[in-house]
Amino acid sequence: FLFFVVQIMSAAILILAANTAYQDFPRLSSILASDRLMPRQFMNRGDRLVFSNGIVILAIAASLLVWYFDSDLNRLIQLYLVGVFISFTLSQSGMVVRSFKLRPRGWHKTVAISGFGGIITGIVLMVVVYTKFSRGAWIVLVMIPVLMFLMKSIHDHYESLAGQLGRPDRKPVDRRPGHQHVMILVPRVDGAAARAVGYARSIRAAEVFAVTLDPSNLAPWKRLAPDIQITRLQLEKSRTKTIKTFIRAKRGELRADDFLTLMIPETLGTRSFFEIVKHPRLHRLKASLLTEPGVQVLDVPVLNEDMEAGIDEAQEPARNYVCVLVSSVHNATLQAIEYAETLQAADIRAVSFGLDPETTERLGNDWLEARIPHPLEIEDSPYRDIGRSLTSYIQQYDADGFNRIVTVVLPEFVVAKRRHQILHGQTGFIVKRHLLFAKGVVVASVPYHVETEVRPRAQSPTT
Repeated sequence: FLFFVVQIMSAAILILAANTAYQDFPRLSSILASDRLMPRQFMNRGDRLVFSNGIVILAIAASLLVWYFDSDLNRLIQLYLVGVFISFTLSQSGMVVRSFKLRPRGWHKTVAISGFGGIITGIVLMVVVYTKFSRGAWIVLVMIPVLMFLMKSIHDHYESLAGQLGRPDRKPVDRRPGHQHVMILVPRVDGAAARAVGYARSIRAAEVFAVTLDPSNLAPWKRLAPDIQITRLQLEKSRTKTIKTFIRAKRGELRADDFLTLMIPETLGTRSFFEIVKHPRLHRLKASLLTEPGVQVLDVPVLNEDMEAGIDEAQEPARNYVCVLVSSVHNATLQAIEYAETLQAADIRAVSFGLDPETTERLGNDWLEARIPHPLEIEDSPYRDIGRSLTSYIQQYDADGFNRIVTVVLPEFVVAKRRHQILHGQTGFIVKRHLLFAKGVVVASVPYHVETEVRPRAQSPTT
């Protein structure tokens, strides 16, 4: 009986100890993320309003350690001892330094007690490291400088990015509809292609043309849109390379301040996310085009159930409501607004979802200071889910894809080094996933390319 009592009480103590880690590490990581020392994803709260990313990372790390040490408590305890006595030594030493600086009443006593505690815990730490180094203590000693280096690298990246997004010499110029050029990619001539034609005509772009890789699309296209020239591309090594080669050549013919929008009509069979799996090449193409300078991607998804029999008439929507998703005021946001102004919209407004009161207040002040001539709406996001909140927000427009259409403009920045992309919130991917099956909604990705690293300090982006 006593054996089971001891086991149950031991398990309860360990659960309480683990609960401390699962409560404090997510909170600590969110504080470090707000100081730009850890990826900004650690600041995000989940549906239960906890820092779920920190909890998941901690669970994965703990599972890997248990697996690596084969659940051997005698080996795992070495990591615990080193970590505990490092913390004790640093905290006691910090109290000594603080007392020396502030020198409150009775500070000599505080210095003596904290100094004695720091010396004792420091001695124990050295003994543990010396005797247990080869048994696992080395992992903690190696990981501390590695984590310090990673945090410094992350901080330098965010500082550099903030400087890039605030550079006055890269502030977008004032562009109007005459700066918009539209290229329609035609996988096949169907209802989705007809919707794309109607949309392209409605924005009154300076130039609209189409390309296809399938020669069988030429004849039906001339019946659908005789006023829009279509070019058949000769397939090279791959579909993606062929399209990107043509886009680069076309981009080279335009002015530096022109927009070149690749419009991609997409036919969806069902509302299942397996539709993404069915067409991996198309989605890889859209993702790869974000790295092409001066190219924007506008996705026109249409469900089969929303199409009429045969080919829909290329009807121009009577009203195009444009929503620019913003999180802060910087060059990427300004470029997205300039892009929205070229779409001949009935209404343009910026939308932000208030996840943090301090950030929301700063955004409002910056918006007024920048004198942007469009309203900014700051909406609540009760469950910290931007995708669902945006989907709910655009329902007020009652878009049908024919007479009323909603264009969501996403300012996205593309970093110079691909590995740095994981340091950002992936908001664009989340929004596109939620809006893929929304009726009458198209999504335009407007990438802002970050150049080489710079050091100027500026307001940190929150995307």
